Amino acid sequence: MGQKVLEEVISRVKLAKYFAISVDSTPDITHVDQLTFILRYVSPEGCIEERFVKFLPIESHTGEALFNSAISVLEEMGIDINNCVDIESSYPAIQAAKNNGRLNGRAYTAAGQAGAALHTLAVLQSLQSTKSKASYSQVIQQLFSVIPGEEHYGDAGPSCCQTCAVVGNSGNLVGSFYGPLIDSHDFVMRINKGPTKGYEKDVGSKTTHRIMYPESAVDLDDNTHLVLFPFKIRDMQWLISIFTTRHITRTYTGVKSSIKVNKNKVMILHPGFMKYAYEKWLQKNGKYPSTGFITIVFALHVCDQVNVFGFGATSNGTWHHYFDKSHTHFKGGPHKGDIENKTMHQLQHRNKISIYKGY
Repeated sequence: MGQKVLEEVISRVKLAKYFAISVDSTPDITHVDQLTFILRYVSPEGCIEERFVKFLPIESHTGEALFNSAISVLEEMGIDINNCVDIESSYPAIQAAKNNGRLNGRAYTAAGQAGAALHTLAVLQSLQSTKSKASYSQVIQQLFSVIPGEEHYGDAGPSCCQTCAVVGNSGNLVGSFYGPLIDSHDFVMRINKGPTKGYEKDVGSKTTHRIMYPESAVDLDDNTHLVLFPFKIRDMQWLISIFTTRHITRTYTGVKSSIKVNKNKVMILHPGFMKYAYEKWLQKNGKYPSTGFITIVFALHVCDQVNVFGFGATSNGTWHHYFDKSHTHFKGGPHKGDIENKTMHQLQHRNKISIYKGY
């Protein structure tokens, strides 16, 4: 019976592909020290599972010996160490061996590319509820077989100052004549469907990054990055679909089954970053951050100078888009607009961003 259970655990780990292990010291009934070996992975049903595998005898207390003992268990089970995203242990010697680079570097690369599946599944579920039963790890594997995993940014160096314009959709852009100023930035990040055609004098014509999710998708030219903010697993499935089967036409509402976009310009924001913006920057106010607010935090991490346009109310206090008269809500909905607005002005006060109000 025990062997059959172990075989099932091994099978599920291999199916999940990416996993973590936990190794800790514990004495047995005779007070002899031994190691507990635990595997953690994402199940095919999309749940995080943690399974005890076995006790390991401690023949030597050196970090090298303890670490090799743990790795040998994986080899015995035929589980590829290159897919291990982390080794957790309160045992100092094991941590030391890990930190000294004994864990294969490819494992960390794979973990980074896959979005650290064990942690990210919980992040996605906490950001926005979804009825999807899909396995996060399976979706990630499909995603990276379709989307090239390329490095989009390098260190600009001290001699270069990278400038960012984050362009929102507020009606305060109308009549602002900010177009040339916006276009002078290295990066121009536009949010959701905000158009440029016909509004060039106020919003500019340059776009380097278009922030979107399936419900706000628009066609892009070959030089514009699509930056997906995945609020749910279905969003990543949609991204796969627009390049392959084009079968997804609905999430919680109708979505485009295909858009024009350069596959080599696709970027996906790690859901952990969205969680970071929600917990650290907004102190968990609201259900989750607005796309605009996350974009500002994102820009602060990739640019040296961040200028913000098209956020906030018009001069007469109304909230609507520059391209239509549909009103937006400041305090209502899932976002805490008042908290986000306050945080933005604190950033401006500390000279971290500059806000252009249009009046």
